[in-house]
Amino acid sequence: MKPAPLVVSALLGLTPACNGGRPAGPGGATKPLPRTAVPKTEPAPDPADIRPPAVAGQFYPADAVALEAALDKTLLAVPKQSFPKPVRAIIVPHAGYAFSAACAAKAFKQLEGLDADRVILIGCPHRVAVRGGAVWAKGAWDTPLGRVYIDEAAARAMIDAGGGVIREGRDPHGPDHCLEVEVPFLQKVLKPGFRLVPVLFHATGETDFEALEKALEAVCDAKTVIVVSTDLSHFPSRKDAEAVDGRTLASWKSLDNAEIAQVSREQMGKGIANLECTMCGEDAVLGVIRAAKGLGIAGIEIVGSTTSAAASGDEARVVGYGSAVLYGNAPAGALAREPAPTPAAEPGAVPGAAGRKLIAIARKTIEAAAAGKTPPMPEEDDPALQVKRGCFVTLHKGGELRGCIGCFGSEDPLPATVRRMAIASSQEDPRFPPVTPAEVPLLSIEISILSEIAPCPDWRSIVLGKHGVIVRKGGRSGVFLPQVATETGWTLEEFLGHLARDKAGIGAEGWKDPEAKLFTFTVQIIREERSEATPGRP
Repeated sequence: MKPAPLVVSALLGLTPACNGGRPAGPGGATKPLPRTAVPKTEPAPDPADIRPPAVAGQFYPADAVALEAALDKTLLAVPKQSFPKPVRAIIVPHAGYAFSAACAAKAFKQLEGLDADRVILIGCPHRVAVRGGAVWAKGAWDTPLGRVYIDEAAARAMIDAGGGVIREGRDPHGPDHCLEVEVPFLQKVLKPGFRLVPVLFHATGETDFEALEKALEAVCDAKTVIVVSTDLSHFPSRKDAEAVDGRTLASWKSLDNAEIAQVSREQMGKGIANLECTMCGEDAVLGVIRAAKGLGIAGIEIVGSTTSAAASGDEARVVGYGSAVLYGNAPAGALAREPAPTPAAEPGAVPGAAGRKLIAIARKTIEAAAAGKTPPMPEEDDPALQVKRGCFVTLHKGGELRGCIGCFGSEDPLPATVRRMAIASSQEDPRFPPVTPAEVPLLSIEISILSEIAPCPDWRSIVLGKHGVIVRKGGRSGVFLPQVATETGWTLEEFLGHLARDKAGIGAEGWKDPEAKLFTFTVQIIREERSEATPGRP
């Protein structure tokens, strides 16, 4: 059930978009609640380095008690979800709380209790022009809930890594609301003591995106969270906004900044009445998505979407809102290493067109099995598919594993083997209930075609991201596909330890036993290329 829109009073939070009136000053705020105090030994910042609230009383309540109550009510109305990997970043809207707080809360909720040292808060300027990036690099930001200090070392590191594109600059931040409205949410969901690095970013070319990527890589570790601030379509009808926003949110799921930018251009080129933009924070979104791979971000889930019409009732001229969670692994105190590249095609690899045929066979099989029907036997005479190889069929739903079953060898040609494994992964994986017909459109399919299995006399010869590994000892065995290494970020010894303990059940040190045998293989990965029918839920 969609939470009721948050209405603080007849005069508060009634700003649906980025240009909703002049910003209110800090006057009238009650005594702040000391939620984010730092140790008393820290010197107080220079008053000139403290940013007071600019839009308290307009976008959200200026009274601390009222603000805290409003946030509590909104956050309690949304669930805490689980993700395959740790949450690394979120994308959230920034309109008046009456319009977008419920949508933003669906992402902020996923940060609840997170032990984060640092938040990189990034959006696009709305009031003062910026070229490249402007960082508020020292001091603190105040809100009605208290003071949040700037991570001055991280801000300086971003500026140094930004090559003159990412610069210190506080003037654009003064009147801008797009980052400020996110800070009270952070004060509610994160443990006290986190620090901010606020960045307003506008790219004038590819060099600016490169600079932001380097700046983020310079500071982002396992205890850093990135918050990207953007609203969606401005100001078409509700019907048009929902269509445009659906395409925008679906493009986010690609984690491909070029695709996201292309979708935005396509929507703007359609001549949709009153459509001024698809994302007011487009450059911030593109910049973080571009940097995602280097930061260890492996997946994204859309967790909310709505329009201002839900609160105002005005369907003729609306603003769209969406929220998303990005997840992945990053080692503590170090940047996440880049995932290993997909191995080059080996002799006998299935070509692209034939691979798409296998995906189609898997999807038709899963659809039939979910409906309780006998999946048809594939009639495929493509010579490239007549090889007899082992394979795994892996299913994901909303970024989470939904089933994975495979075999190491087969006496049947690949189409028949894929059919058999598709039935098993969707209906027979003991870790999950059988896939239902309603779930089938939400599934993404991945097929891993295995090479011949070879003994591995020296574990140090295993290449993470290239080799799948089997461990056997006595009557027990376990297997990890190559993708496991790149998805988890484990070292080789961690990889083998988890394999032995979690998959073979012989203990984390079991792979070192002289009686244990290791085997390796490579895989050709074929992924389904399809957009989700429903990119998000309101």
